[in-house]
Amino acid sequence: MIKSASLALAGLALLLATPSCSKKKEEASSKKAAEPAAAAGAAAPSAPDAPAAGGSQCDAVPASMVSEVLGLPGFAVKKAETHDPVTVCEYERSGKPRSVTLRIETGSAGWDMYKEQVKDYEVKDIPGLGDKAYRYTMGGSGDDVGNNVVVLKGQTIIQVSLLGGDPAKLAELGRRIAAAL
Repeated sequence: MIKSASLALAGLALLLATPSCSKKKEEASSKKAAEPAAAAGAAAPSAPDAPAAGGSQCDAVPASMVSEVLGLPGFAVKKAETHDPVTVCEYERSGKPRSVTLRIETGSAGWDMYKEQVKDYEVKDIPGLGDKAYRYTMGGSGDDVGNNVVVLKGQTIIQVSLLGGDPAKLAELGRRIAAAL
């Protein structure tokens, strides 16, 4: 069980660290500019529906929406960081499942790269969600399974990840996020 949870978390970390398809020079300058804002945002704890420092895309996805759609009360914003073109929003609660991670990549042409990275997992297309969408699971079962939904809307890729929980509700959360952005 620990091995499967570790595998799921390692896979999730790999996807969150996926490089964008933009130029390295642009990434370096954007990252440098974003670091002070991210550090300032990290210094203050967030209230459950507090906007992220600097007005990020995470503001469009309040913790109350995450709790409502998943039917799991108590989610709060843990972290919201933007390193153009990627924004990562983390939501956490005390019960299981404990956390939801939202990754938003704008101006991306990396859809095929995303799908290629998960080809060894069970991937199911989700018709009617965004321009294209799929879900996949990785690792264990129950609270140890990594559920993921990836949505392409225009040139924005939205990835929502939850360790445990209901994959159908996660897909609905992906739908609500795509509509909000």
